Amino acid sequence: MYAMTVTLRATQLLAAGLLSAATVSGCGGAGPAPIAPVGMIPTDRATIANWRRPYVPAQARRYNIRPWQFRNERGSAAGRATVVILPPDSLRFDYRGPFRQTGKAALVGDSALWVEPEDELGNLVGVAPLFWASLGVPPAPPEGATIHAVQRPALRAWQYAHQGDTITFVIHEHPVLRILGEVRRDGRTVTRAEATLDSLTRYVRQATIEYPLDVSRFAFDVESVEEGVEVDRARFLSREQ
Repeated sequence: MYAMTVTLRATQLLAAGLLSAATVSGCGGAGPAPIAPVGMIPTDRATIANWRRPYVPAQARRYNIRPWQFRNERGSAAGRATVVILPPDSLRFDYRGPFRQTGKAALVGDSALWVEPEDELGNLVGVAPLFWASLGVPPAPPEGATIHAVQRPALRAWQYAHQGDTITFVIHEHPVLRILGEVRRDGRTVTRAEATLDSLTRYVRQATIEYPLDVSRFAFDVESVEEGVEVDRARFLSREQ
């Protein structure tokens, strides 16, 4: 019974941890060093749009994830999930965990359209940019944000402040194509994401989202990818489906 309770609780923590960085817990200390490279200078949204363009799907894409794994100090859980990306800015996430537990959510940009169950999935907004990055699509900076960036051979990075957080994305093109994302708050790393991509297709192979202050980690492997799936936008974004 104890093992079942731990596993069920871990599945609930998966949803809250994966999709919400609104509450920061844990001990003091700055945690991991920032991922932002030195030498960043002011830049504009057009530059970032050009850097992002190769990673934004041209048509609807489905990632079949098996397994996903979540762990923290209180337990662990695993399961499977599907993520469908509908260009230019919509995403739907459906997961299944132990003991037939399920959850789903829809995002438009960095905002949660709806989540179910609400008490488990929590607030998507805080970490939505990193969830996008974990799926190989670093999001655009919000309108009006002051952006700093740097470009080097096989590296592009940009950073901006948003609602009290400092958000950074880094694209490493060599020796392995990777996208890193980070949210820092009050000088501490709240959330960090890393996705490894196929260098030819730019499909995500595997990814992690970590919460250093909460000592928790979500990871997944992509089992298969479907490109050009038919999607009815209204049904896609409906919680009834």
